[in-house]
Amino acid sequence: MKRDWVITSLLLSLLAAPILAKTLAPLPAPAPKGESVGDFRQSWRVLEPISRRNLTIYPVVSALAADTSGYITLDEGTASGQVRIVERGQ
Repeated sequence: MKRDWVITSLLLSLLAAPILAKTLAPLPAPAPKGESVGDFRQSWRVLEPISRRNLTIYPVVSALAADTSGYITLDEGTASGQVRIVERGQ
């Protein structure tokens, strides 16, 4: 009986440890804010291209944070009529 309790406690501890570690881990520091386009140009990096069929995207990343409150998603833009998607040659 006591042995079952010990095994159960050990298993629960092993399962809870990763969750507890993730919860107690410190959050990463926020990225510094960029004030001008020049600030961002200095920190831009082009990552490896991501390709799928006939589409290739080159991710451009920055270590600086920007105000993105004015951005819309592609889904929002097409739904509102602000964005139109056409194939080349149309």
